Amino acid sequence: MNYKLVAVDLDDSLLGYDHKISAENKAAIKKTVDKGVIFTIATGRPLQSCLPFVKELGLDVPFITYNGALVIKGKSMEILYHKTIEPEDASDILEEAVEYSPTILVFNDNKLYVNELNERTQRYSKLSNMSAYLEKDLKKITKNGPTKVLLYHEPDQVKRIYYEIKDRLEGKVNFHISKPFFLEFIHKEVSKGNALAALAKNMGIDPKEVIAIGDSYNDISMIEYAGLGVAVENAYEDIKNKADYICKSNVNHGVAQVLEKFVLEG
Repeated sequence: MNYKLVAVDLDDSLLGYDHKISAENKAAIKKTVDKGVIFTIATGRPLQSCLPFVKELGLDVPFITYNGALVIKGKSMEILYHKTIEPEDASDILEEAVEYSPTILVFNDNKLYVNELNERTQRYSKLSNMSAYLEKDLKKITKNGPTKVLLYHEPDQVKRIYYEIKDRLEGKVNFHISKPFFLEFIHKEVSKGNALAALAKNMGIDPKEVIAIGDSYNDISMIEYAGLGVAVENAYEDIKNKADYICKSNVNHGVAQVLEKFVLEG
C-alpha cells in the first residue's frame, strides 16, 4: 500500500517517558516527509503543549489537538476546526464531578483554569506548557463552552468516576481515560478519528492510505478509521485488540519501526 498520511499520538506513542522525540523517530519522520508523505500529530494535549514538537519537527501541516476539538496549521496557526462542549453539558460534568473531589481542569480559549492550585496542577502546567489560573467557580468559565474538561485523580478513582457517570453522560459528551489519572471530556461529535477523517478527505486521501499510531482509549477512533491502525507495544490491551499491527514500544522507537516498514521500505 502506498500510504500518504501518517498521524501519531504524542504521549506514550511518539514520545518517550522523558517526553522527548528520540533521534531514531526524528530521523524516520524526516525521511517520511522528504518522501512526500504527510506526517502529523494527533494529541489530546492543548495547543501550547504540542507546539514545541510541531516546531521541532518543522511541520507545516494541520495537526490535531484537544483530542480533535481543535485542528490548526503548523506555521500560520490558521484554525481549521474548533468544536467546544455545549455549556449545559459542561455544567453537567462539573456537577457530576463534585462528589468525587477531583482536581478539575477547564480549557477555554487556549487558557487553563483550575479549581485548585496543588501538586497536580503544577505538574500538569509544566507538562502542558500552560499557566494555570485559579477559578473557584468554574461554571463562570464553562458558560461560553470550553474546548475540554479534564478530571485529574488517582487511577482507581478515575475508573470509578468513569463507570459511575457513564450512563448519565454518555451521548451528551465524548469522554475517555487518556492516562490512568486523566478523565477527559470533549464535545460529543469530537474525536481524533473524526478529525483525521476530515483532514484526509480535505487532502483527497482515502482512509486505506492512512496510518494512525496510538496507545490509549482516545486513540481508538483514529486507529479504527485508518487503513493501517497501529498500537505501540506499551498500549492498553483494549487498544492492541483494535489495531491491525502492534509495533515496538514508545521507548524502543516504535514510530520509526512503522515508518521504516510501511512507508520507507515500500
